[in-house]
Amino acid sequence: MKVELKNKIAKDSRSEMGKDALISKIKKEYGFKDNLKIRDEFYKVIDSTYFEGTWTTNKAKALNKMLFILLDNTYTQVDFAQYLESHQSKTARVPVQQLVNSKYNQFVDEACITFEENRLDKKYPDFKALMQEYRDGILLFELTDSKVWSKALKDSAGLANYFEKNKNKYLWSERAEASIYKCVDEKIAAQTKKMVQKKKTEKEILAEINKNSQLNLQIETQIFQKKENELVDTNWVANSISANKTIDKKTEFVVVHKILAPEPKTFQEVKGLVISDYQSSLEKELMDYLKTKYTVAINKQILSTIE
Repeated sequence: MKVELKNKIAKDSRSEMGKDALISKIKKEYGFKDNLKIRDEFYKVIDSTYFEGTWTTNKAKALNKMLFILLDNTYTQVDFAQYLESHQSKTARVPVQQLVNSKYNQFVDEACITFEENRLDKKYPDFKALMQEYRDGILLFELTDSKVWSKALKDSAGLANYFEKNKNKYLWSERAEASIYKCVDEKIAAQTKKMVQKKKTEKEILAEINKNSQLNLQIETQIFQKKENELVDTNWVANSISANKTIDKKTEFVVVHKILAPEPKTFQEVKGLVISDYQSSLEKELMDYLKTKYTVAINKQILSTIE
């Protein structure tokens, strides 16, 4: 019911009481004074075009007197005419006097609220500090985004150049190219091992062993890193066949074809990491530039008093 109740309250006239009280306070605080006779001059310049949504300030070009004041700010008929033009729409016709009075009250209320909003930083030092903090934060975000984050993503040439200069940071450790043979039982494992020892290809082995059932044997061939597969780790020798091991009710053994020496990774293999490192590099360049451009003086005596 929360949303429904909030909507009902918002539409209730009592919800305007707080706003009305605030506007009354603003008027009193800033010495609001108006001249309703000056407002009434608009009765003669509002015609049927206003209810069609096509009225223009040109029809009130002769009106330029002061309508009201708030502190040292003056609001003129020109301001009100512009407000009328920007707040019109095609609508049912009502008496012109009623329309002007209603629009004028809205104009005054909005002017009071806006005037108060523009003075918040002068009236409330904490609010001013908070606004300055938000402003500085947004500026810092925009600067960092344009010079670091977005640049690292969009500057493909700079990214490629950074990768070329730092290839040795992105190395594969020693790896093993191996095949894991997963057999349905010990008998199938023994038959498979004999075929492996006879240098039969994986395709030939699968065709023979799985002749009666595709579940007899599965082969997983890939390049493994240390600690990626326990069976491969315990048989980290090129051109070797491991002992059998029961895993998940299957008999497995591994054939290590060769051990690959450490080598640089390709750009695509480490693209995410390179982008992150490139961003860090750009951020450091930015900080170094700012420190060179703007001198920072630290009062070490005062700093040492902070615990």
